[in-house]
This record gives sequence, structure tokens and C-alpha cells, in this order.
Amino acid sequence: MVRKSRRGHATRQTPRRRDMSQNGAESSADGTDSPDPAVMREKAAKKLAQYVRDPLPQRSTRGMSPTTHMPTNKRQETASCSPSTSAQISTELLTEPTLTEVLSAITNHTALVGKIDELKTDFAILKHDVQNLRERTGETERRVSDLEDFTAPLPGRLTATEKQITILEGKADDLENRLRRNNIRILGLSERAEGNIAEKFIEQWLTTSFGQAASSPAFTVERAHRVPGRPPPPGAPPRPLIARLLNYRDRDTALSEARKAGELIYENQRISIYPDFSTEVRKQRAKYTEAKRQLKMKQIPYAMLFPARLRITVSGRAHFFTSPEEVIRWLEERPLNSPRRE
Repeated sequence: MVRKSRRGHATRQTPRRRDMSQNGAESSADGTDSPDPAVMREKAAKKLAQYVRDPLPQRSTRGMSPTTHMPTNKRQETASCSPSTSAQISTELLTEPTLTEVLSAITNHTALVGKIDELKTDFAILKHDVQNLRERTGETERRVSDLEDFTAPLPGRLTATEKQITILEGKADDLENRLRRNNIRILGLSERAEGNIAEKFIEQWLTTSFGQAASSPAFTVERAHRVPGRPPPPGAPPRPLIARLLNYRDRDTALSEARKAGELIYENQRISIYPDFSTEVRKQRAKYTEAKRQLKMKQIPYAMLFPARLRITVSGRAHFFTSPEEVIRWLEERPLNSPRRE
């Protein structure tokens, strides 16, 4: 079919136009102005299939619809669809994200990558710290092991040292008591009664109390002094006076005569004379105070032996005790008709 153009030239009508005219004729013949929906869908499917087979060259996306650059997989899925679902697929393609949304997603992805990098850095720091902690723990375990190996024999050494200290304490106490063998301890003598020369006062008082015959020709008091300390207040007991004799036989004689005399009086004061022992021995002997008091009440003869043993003589038989509890138990088990003091 040939028609004239606006400029007067004859043009040949293309088959497309011919088809459209035929379709229009058919529509006119049917008496309806609106096209058939099924036909329109079929045409849309054909056009979409042709577009998939012959894609347009790449061009700028500005001003174009989001369906211009269609992914290959989407085009393949669209081409394989039936004509009845091609319209629905076209609608779904129109709902794909816009360029702004894509750029926003890329920005979010970049921020996520940055956070992942920060996490990687933190994990690297933690790994380094854990490694350092592992090394320090190993060093600590090694030191603890060395310390355990070093301290393992210490309990045995400590026990041996304690035993040795006990032996040495006993030897030191024995040596101190041996140095005090010539000493006598005088109790009850009022303060300042000895005057300025205590040695001369003790010699004269002992000679007067026990007689010249009781002492040896070499009877001499080497030293005499009060127990160190401040003078007691008025009314308090006087401090003991310690005198060292030149000969230990004179010391034994003075103790024996004082025991025989029972009581010594000086200026209306009762005086007692005892051996001079170390502090440890005096503490051990002081534990027998209650036992000796009961023995005196029952008039049972006794004597203290060095260092802290008690001897009781009953009916010519001697009994020895090493603790005050043994003495108390012996007195409780003894019959009531006790013999009188010999």
C-alpha cells in the first residue's frame, strides 16, 4: 500500500502499520473501541521477549526508568515465562530499588566493612593480650614450681631447728644457773637497810645470825645488790637482795642454817633466804606453791631439788614428783592419818 507524505512523496506502508490498521479494522468490525486485554498482554510479552533477545546498547541511566538495565538472570526468567504472567513480571521489575537506594546500600555496606575492620583490630589486640597473658602465666607457674622445690625441705629443717633451739635454751639456762651457784636471794629486808656498802652489811648480818663457826675462814661476800628496778612505793614489799659469796660451801651453809632456824628477824621484819636461780627455773618452782602449802598444813616434810623437782619423805621413804599435779593427786589418794613432820 502506497500513500503520500506531507511533502507529496509517495511512501510505502510498513507491515507494522499494516498490522495495526488491520487490527483497527478488526476492532471496528467488532464494534468496540477498546482493545482485547488478552491481545494486549500477548503483544506485551512479544515485545518483552524481543527486548530480551535484542538488548539496547548501554547508555546513561539518567532520566531512564529502573527497568532499562535489567539483570541477565531477570531477563532469562522473563523470557521463559508464559504470556499470562509476563505482565505481572513487568510490574515486579518496576518495583526494583532506585539508584538512591542502591547508593545508600553501598554506603551502609562501606560502614559495615569499616566496623568489621575495627572488630578485626580489636580481635588482633585481644589475641596479643592473650598471648602475653599466656607467657606471663607460664613464667608464674615456673616461679611457683621453683618456690615449691625450694620450700619443700623447710618443714623438716624447721623441726630440726626447733629441737636445736630447745637444746640450746636448756644449755643456756643450765649455764646461767651454774653461774648463780654462789648466789643467795634475801627476801623481806627493808629498802636501804643495807646502807651504802651492801657487801659489808651482808657479811656482818650472816655472821651474827649463824655464828662465826658456821662460816669458813674465807667467808667473803663478793657482790651484793638489789634486783634492778625502781624502788617500790611506801607500803609495798621491798625488792629482793642478791648476794654472791666467794665460796659455794658458805652459800650452802647459809641456806642450811636458815632452814634450821625457821625464821630470821631483822628490825621486826621476817627475812627469808633462798637459792638464786634463773627466771625459767623460778617460774617452774612457783607452780608448786599450792602443793607446798598443803604439805605444810599436813606437816609433811619436803624439799625442792634442782631444777624443779619435789621430794617428799614419809616414814623414811622418799617420793619424787616432777609436777605439782602429781603432788596434789598423791595427797588426795593418801590416807588421812598422815605422819607428822620429821
